[in-house]
Amino acid sequence: MDEKLPDNIIPITALRITHDKNKKCTCRNRRFEVDTQNREILCTECGSVVDPYEAMKDLAYDMNKLNKEAQSLLNQRRELLNWKPHLLAVRELEKTYRGGDMLPCCPHCGRGVEAKDLTKASVNRKYEAERRRFIESRKEEKP
Repeated sequence: MDEKLPDNIIPITALRITHDKNKKCTCRNRRFEVDTQNREILCTECGSVVDPYEAMKDLAYDMNKLNKEAQSLLNQRRELLNWKPHLLAVRELEKTYRGGDMLPCCPHCGRGVEAKDLTKASVNRKYEAERRRFIESRKEEKP
């Protein structure tokens, strides 16, 4: 068999395939920039041109991570919306009452307060805050 190409076939020497080269971009957490003028995708970390398939693959994997982060943020948002700081004191009261032997004390007279005593009457929150401010201002006025 003759190893020489026939004269009418032009050998293609401008195209070579190389398998042993390393990737240009090896960044771990890549972010991409799309160059619409040159139709390229660039890594914003190192500036290298990234293969569009690799960029899409990285974005697809990142989407799973982003979806998990978004779900976590939604859960945190729900918790914050349901968080009622005024109930922290109620929880502390509940722990004291469930303890059995102890009762919470009235901050004014120092006597124990039963839970049923707390349900007998209530006062407007704004009124009580204003009353306390007034009492504190009177204490400051006295030398």
